[in-house]
Amino acid sequence: MPRRKKNPSYRLHKPRNLGFVELFVAEKGRTHRYYFPGHYGSAKSKALYHQVLAELQLLEYGEIPNCLKKPEEREGITVGRLVHLYIEKVAKVYYRTPTGELSGGFAQVDVTLRDWATTFGELKVETFTPRLLKDYREDLIQRELARTTIAYKVRIIVTACRWGVEEELVDESIWRSLQSVRPLRAGRSLAKETEPIAPVDWDDVKAVLPYLTSVLRTMVLVQWYTAARPGEICTVKMREIDREAETWLYRPEHHKTLHHGKSRVIPFGPKVRNLIRRFLRPNPDAYLFSPEESEKERRAAAHAKRKTPINWGNKPGTVKTSDRTRAPGEFFTTQSYGRAIKRACKKAKSEGWTPNQLRHSAATRIRREFGIEQARAVLGHSSAFTTEIYAEVDRTVDSQVMEKIG
Repeated sequence: MPRRKKNPSYRLHKPRNLGFVELFVAEKGRTHRYYFPGHYGSAKSKALYHQVLAELQLLEYGEIPNCLKKPEEREGITVGRLVHLYIEKVAKVYYRTPTGELSGGFAQVDVTLRDWATTFGELKVETFTPRLLKDYREDLIQRELARTTIAYKVRIIVTACRWGVEEELVDESIWRSLQSVRPLRAGRSLAKETEPIAPVDWDDVKAVLPYLTSVLRTMVLVQWYTAARPGEICTVKMREIDREAETWLYRPEHHKTLHHGKSRVIPFGPKVRNLIRRFLRPNPDAYLFSPEESEKERRAAAHAKRKTPINWGNKPGTVKTSDRTRAPGEFFTTQSYGRAIKRACKKAKSEGWTPNQLRHSAATRIRREFGIEQARAVLGHSSAFTTEIYAEVDRTVDSQVMEKIG
């Protein structure tokens, strides 16, 4: 089947002074003229033409835009079709890592919307009412998903509908009605509640450090001192570190709030500078923390502990795979960083903790020693309200006050 090479032109039919386009109609097997209401060049005529162009971007060649069909022939978009378009046109573009690969955020959106489409795929979006959204939410509760997870999934669905409104695929009233569904309240629903992320004690961190390679150990310590996000630690590049002043400044090119137009600066103090000095590289595009270097160190350590004589069995370097499916990448991902810590915690027989808890620990220390405003600045938050989530209140102050007045 021939493909559309370019957008159809806005043309003039002189005898009637009307604008029109010619489109190939797959059902008829030929081109067909569609005339626009209003005289040629009028706002009404041009508006419909631009709507045609917008719909054509979302249709297969030979399909007719909904706005050109007769009212009785027009079909509302289905949930399945909306999900497909949103994933292809938005999610696969928006959720990208610095290297252009799909990020973990895409997987969450993809799974959520495809699950929604599995249940309501054949249903017209215009008939997806708040009652159906609440029924779907009840189904998620029955699957024993956490309340916060359910709230996130509902937001993704409502966001997809909002995009449908932007593209004139969904009536605005549908999106507005879905927004009327009140979120589940903590302790006021049957949804499972989860514990908030708590800071990790230094003793628990210290117990795990010997079971990490020097690369991973440095990453943990840098995060402990700087309160940086795991993703910011994983992707440090040499050119992102400004070493001109006494206090080095790390300015990540990609960070969580970049799409909000905000900058991020992470100062590196003397402890951090001493830790990372051995990993500095001449190539400005090189990543500071290399998974390949970490893996070499891990293999060397395993070889040093080898009990089998060197002249028995395999020797180092003799067993090589030409097409390794999990070869070390250029940089750590937040997933690989978290898995490495999880394995080290298991070896240390220590209570497990995650990279995010390091950020919470640093935030709590900074708040205790310097105050909430300084903690907000270090964490890169615009509001102290967000910092409250990360930095726990020092309850010893409350106790000291009550010992005096109570």
